[in-house]
Amino acid sequence: LLGLGICGMHYTGMAAMKMDAALYYKLDIFLLSVVISITAAGAALWMAFTLARQDSRFRELFQMGAALVMGAAICGMHYTGMVAAVFIPYADCRFDPNQNFNSLAVAVAIITSIILVIALSIGIYKRSQTEYLLKNSETRLRLMIDNALDGVISMDEEGRVIEWNKQAEVIFGWSYQEAIGQPLSDLIIPPPYREAHKQGVKRFLKDGTGPILNKLTEMSAINKLGIVFPVELSITSQKIKNSYIFIAFVRDITARKRDEAAQALLAAIVKST
Repeated sequence: LLGLGICGMHYTGMAAMKMDAALYYKLDIFLLSVVISITAAGAALWMAFTLARQDSRFRELFQMGAALVMGAAICGMHYTGMVAAVFIPYADCRFDPNQNFNSLAVAVAIITSIILVIALSIGIYKRSQTEYLLKNSETRLRLMIDNALDGVISMDEEGRVIEWNKQAEVIFGWSYQEAIGQPLSDLIIPPPYREAHKQGVKRFLKDGTGPILNKLTEMSAINKLGIVFPVELSITSQKIKNSYIFIAFVRDITARKRDEAAQALLAAIVKST
């Protein structure tokens, strides 16, 4: 469709010319121009939407390549179409060899520049609006995470902390600056369970299974002072681009366990008496 659009614009523009000559086309070169337009336009779109994906390492290079190929599609089609054109002057052709087209060339350059500036301005404005909305969205998300009642912690595939909210600071004693980039196992998992944690991450990355993923689990944790205490934990995984991140929601249940133990002891005393 894009290639045919380019051809349609070119040949309609040619037909719109007012001149003292009949316009014909060489069929083989005319068809060649159509093939060039469709093939190059298709290649440009394929590069732009298939090769230049968000997760591509060479996204910018593929985008530049797509722009160059699209330019080649337009130029190649145009000049091939011009080669295909045959002008046969009328007997009373009023061609003036002294006519000057400088003013027309200047007008075309000025109008093209104005359109280009407008297009670039709209693109910059939309990008700035997108960045503004994204920044606001990130700010709102940060406020939600920091004001959550549970500790919110996330880590990458290597087991390093990439998110650590204020409640996590309260629960474990490590500040945000101290936690970010550190192995999660060294911060919150008691030493006897650290190796099992690492093996569990490796197993998930290998086959996508994990015994505690997407479940509410009670386990032991350790804080900055080395005190082991019970927590309630749920972990989810998210795949972003080509890698996973793990998000944990943690709640200190020391008080609840103390209350449960006290109630159990009271019940035992009542039963025994």
